Amino acid sequence: MEEPSTEALMQAGFIFVVSIAIILSNLLIIATYLNFR
Repeated sequence: MEEPSTEALMQAGFIFVVSIAIILSNLLIIATYLNFR
């Protein structure tokens, strides 16, 4: 078993952070939409 390269780990972490940021922004948009409806 080869160790995963640092570059691959950084790419995976970057994608993970971006997906979390998108989910959080969607939750904020939904919350504000429900509040101001």
